[in-house]
Amino acid sequence: MNLTKQDKAMLTDEFRKAWRRRDGSIDQEMVDFCMKKTSAYVFVRGALVTLDKPDIEKNFCFGYRSSVYFDESDDARRMADYAATHEDYFVRRNVEGTDAYEIMRLIDGLMAEDSLDESWHSLTPYLNRVRYTSQDDDCRMGNVVWVDRWNTYGRKTDEELTIDDLTELYRICFEEQMKFCKRLRTYLKRYGLSKVRTWTYWADE
Repeated sequence: MNLTKQDKAMLTDEFRKAWRRRDGSIDQEMVDFCMKKTSAYVFVRGALVTLDKPDIEKNFCFGYRSSVYFDESDDARRMADYAATHEDYFVRRNVEGTDAYEIMRLIDGLMAEDSLDESWHSLTPYLNRVRYTSQDDDCRMGNVVWVDRWNTYGRKTDEELTIDDLTELYRICFEEQMKFCKRLRTYLKRYGLSKVRTWTYWADE
């Protein structure tokens, strides 16, 4: 999704409603921050759910353990060297670190009828309509939360998402992943892995 002028105007208006102070003024700093971070949006049950623009991660660290019985430092150094020299690792780590990837992973797991991992089916997606003390009553901001179905305390006012809701959310997340992959390819074409920093550290237990 590429935000149009109309999209940006609508989002700005909703963020202004969300970031109203108790004295009635608008926290414009937070409105600007949210607009800068927002990459896409989707309406779920009339609520506006936004997705953040992912940052490109260039720092990768690898922990290792060691004792008189074993030493993992060589493996950690090999992984650090690999990360510093392989573009496929750079792309994969960046893609897997996005909100869109995590949402798609959760939806895929929930939909997999042949999944052997029962933990997927214990997670239930809800729409949480965000409400702050000084927020305008007609603010449409919301977010999607994944809750263990055996621990739904406090979810009485939230709405469980339907298949149609999840399908639309998945579509937007997929579009965002494709857009981010294009960004990563452009970045690599310009900089390669010259700005990637890797290191190892002792993971003290």
